[in-house]
Amino acid sequence: MLVADKTFVSFDYKLTVDGRLVDESTPGDPMRIVCGMGQIIPGLDKALQGKTVGDAFDVEIVDYH
Repeated sequence: MLVADKTFVSFDYKLTVDGRLVDESTPGDPMRIVCGMGQIIPGLDKALQGKTVGDAFDVEIVDYH
């Protein structure tokens, strides 16, 4: 099943800033969201769209402020 709006999704993540690890999911305790409902930052929400179980990917979120 492909991820789309209103799809329940759980995923592991690692967040880095300038190559430095600043946060990550706990092994065995993935983040759980409903995609497209504004529960996470828009860039990550959009990057999840169309993914399926087992997909691995990188997302770069740029702050223009």
